[in-house]
Amino acid sequence: MMMEEKKKQQKLSAFVFWLVQNANSNTSTFTFSAITTNPLRHVVWKIFWLVYQPICMNFTKQRLQKHHTDTIWSVAFHPSLPLLATCSADNSTILYDISTSPPTVKYHLKHHTNRVVSVALHPILPLLATGSCDNSTIMYDISNIYTSPPTIKHHLKHHTDTICSVAFHPSLPLFATGSGDKSTILYDISNIYTSPPTVKRHLKHHTDWVVSVAFHPSLLFLATGSADNSTILYDISTSPPTVKYHLKHHISYVLSVAFHPSLSLLATGSDDNSTILYDISNISTSPPTVKHHLKHHTDWVYSVAFHPNFLLFATGSADKSTIIYDISTSPLTVKHHFKHHTNFVRSVAFHSNLPLLATGSWDKSTILYNLDKM
Repeated sequence: MMMEEKKKQQKLSAFVFWLVQNANSNTSTFTFSAITTNPLRHVVWKIFWLVYQPICMNFTKQRLQKHHTDTIWSVAFHPSLPLLATCSADNSTILYDISTSPPTVKYHLKHHTNRVVSVALHPILPLLATGSCDNSTIMYDISNIYTSPPTIKHHLKHHTDTICSVAFHPSLPLFATGSGDKSTILYDISNIYTSPPTVKRHLKHHTDWVVSVAFHPSLLFLATGSADNSTILYDISTSPPTVKYHLKHHISYVLSVAFHPSLSLLATGSDDNSTILYDISNISTSPPTVKHHLKHHTDWVYSVAFHPNFLLFATGSADKSTIIYDISTSPLTVKHHFKHHTNFVRSVAFHSNLPLLATGSWDKSTILYNLDKM
């Protein structure tokens, strides 16, 4: 009986993948001059959510373990396909199918020769990017992810040290990498399907490792966080990009940076054990101001993330815990303080459409939280 149920679930999972993938027709021929999000994709998600929610979301907390054999460095959800990506110090990246319960390993990618420390999925184009301690970035084509494994589209080797962070701009043909060589590279990916990304700019304004990079989804800004204890906000509307603001409010490494997609907020996490939320309402004319300085963790704050649709903000820390803040209150209130990992929480990520939080840890496991059940 259990086998029959499992087969039914697998068939339904296959159908969901096919449906969502085909809702974005002609993905492989997208050009950035004409990128639009197919409205059908949203309809598909609504149908999927109504019909399939009782199966795939029937949990409070799920621990994914024994798939990686070393530290989980980074986690990322795909916003429209039912995928979760995790990367590890075991030199590999895993793509999970989250339309099954529990999630299943769809593909296990082993193309890097050293730790994979950053992973990102493009929200519209079928692209997966990974950054590694082998000093390279791999871009995978995930166009046919239901029927076949991702293929290496481009293997970028422009940095001379670890690729600490990778990020796609959600709507512009831009891709950024931050590195242990103290620099940030801004790539032009306009012709990604016919030719490799080209180095648009090589930014060298930090004096130590560039640990985190993030694009603002609607304003023309790029944020970089560095081991030189600072955050730089670049104006990418200029050529070359200009340093708009250089923020120095932390007293140690800035390990993570994140913009809220719709609110005027920038977050930074640091190994001074604190998180800063900046008000960037007047970013075009005046510097960001410190809105909140959060000090609820007792060790390094490795990762910060906003939920785009709920008023929630998450932080992951070397104190082995994850905090979820309610950002509708002032000051912010701690909504949840999760202590389910047995080692550093290295990465936190919200699903953009579903009430899901993923945390990746040095305990070699990833935990999925269903926030609807909390």
